Amino acid sequence: MSIKTTKIDSLILKMFEIENKDFLIGSYLQKVRQPSKSEIILTFRAGGVVKNISINIAPEFNYIAFVQEVSQMPKIAPMFCMLLRKYLQSSRLVDFRVVDYERIIEFHFNSYDEIGSLSPLCLAVELMGKHSNIILYNKKTNLILGCAHNISQEKSSVRELWGGIKYSYPPPQNKIDILNDSFGGFASLIYGLDEPELIANAISKKYFYFTKKNLEEIIIYTGLENVLEEPVILFEVLQKISKMSDLPFIKKIYEMPACVNDFILENFVSKFTNNVFLKKQNKLRRKVEAEIAKRNRVLSAPTSLEKQEKYKLWGDLIFANLYNISHTDEFLIVDDEKIPIDKKIGATATAQKYYKLYQKEKQGAKFKEEFFNIAKSEKEYFEEILFDIDEAETQDELDEIETLFAHDKNNVQLKPKVQEINHNGWRIYIGKNAKQNDYLLSKIARGEDFWFHALNAPSCHLILKQSNDKKMPDKDILEYCARLVKENSKYKNSGKSSIIYTKRKYLKKPTAKQLGLVIYSMETEIVI
Repeated sequence: MSIKTTKIDSLILKMFEIENKDFLIGSYLQKVRQPSKSEIILTFRAGGVVKNISINIAPEFNYIAFVQEVSQMPKIAPMFCMLLRKYLQSSRLVDFRVVDYERIIEFHFNSYDEIGSLSPLCLAVELMGKHSNIILYNKKTNLILGCAHNISQEKSSVRELWGGIKYSYPPPQNKIDILNDSFGGFASLIYGLDEPELIANAISKKYFYFTKKNLEEIIIYTGLENVLEEPVILFEVLQKISKMSDLPFIKKIYEMPACVNDFILENFVSKFTNNVFLKKQNKLRRKVEAEIAKRNRVLSAPTSLEKQEKYKLWGDLIFANLYNISHTDEFLIVDDEKIPIDKKIGATATAQKYYKLYQKEKQGAKFKEEFFNIAKSEKEYFEEILFDIDEAETQDELDEIETLFAHDKNNVQLKPKVQEINHNGWRIYIGKNAKQNDYLLSKIARGEDFWFHALNAPSCHLILKQSNDKKMPDKDILEYCARLVKENSKYKNSGKSSIIYTKRKYLKKPTAKQLGLVIYSMETEIVI
């Protein structure tokens, strides 16, 4: 049985410090980046080796870890990132440590101010759930230079954090180190408690390092059916953990791999990345579904054709029956039609009025038909985008889709990453969202290349590049491309599906606003 940790604790941070301080101490901070409000990336260089540390203070997934890949950066760096660059970039890290019994990691730098004077600075990373924060302060004066999140008196009456005041640690916990307690004190604490949950609760309230959840798992790990029969075993295990002298033993309890960083990546970084992905996916899905709902309202609006024909009929009937209409009549009744007559203007003028209403409705019908066709086309376009969102597998793919809705001048314009396949000497390119599809059509495809798409259903766009000898693709390569489209379409779980293809020169892009939308002709259908 292992500890099923849901948040990073002081023991994990202490092991992270022990494993990585040799590399970090003496290294230089080469680069500071801030991909989001909750995450900063510090790039350290030592002995020709460069490593990125990701620090995340998101309430649910706060962590610190070395990472290989970093998130896409905003075009303009946030203010806190600029502050860290000003004071820390190119500075030497002289110490790296975890504050005893706390979830606080400190990076101690030797920095130099504008006039060349040494200025010792500390970057304190507090990984404490919803209270997580990153604070830069001067070690000589203890004055805070800046925080990732300013905490005013209105937000917290216990501890303020903002630039210009003195930095202090969080209020101390009313606990002791189990290494400073005797077995007698420990035994008296758990005396009479027969449930693991009650024992874990009592220990967690008295001693540092141990949470109630972790202790329940540690008690099970000891293999004792009744802790009270041999409490000394549990006491020795907890002391061994607190000493941090046997890392393999602690890792065995946590079921850790050899490297603590790999454990953090698996249990915290991956979950945070997945959470960010799902949040963005749901946000984009709601936005596109709202656009589809707008078009559905237009498409479901009643037609004016009946009203249009009624006005013409009324005008015709009035003229055909003028001889039967007197100047006092208010209605003309012909068969089942009861036609209102305006006595003030007379029957002839009333008929002319109905003809004018007919012409007006007729012109309006043409406009409504055009509006209807536009709404239908836009609905199909947004349904295609919705399919792309549901099929997206990476954050980069969602970022590409998000740019379709971005009107911010500072928005980062990403170069689409289309998939490239080489099959039996033929080059194939697949676009999985509107951004990639537009890139295929405008930058990669030429007139004689072939374009594939699912018939009347959302799918990827596929470009089959024409060979150098301009030969016509054989049946095998056409079916191969069609199957790739089917696999990346709403047809992927269907028994049969229709895929169309045509040459790029037979495609037209109706509007620049709707990227990836095309009108095609001269198409051929393949049933897969």
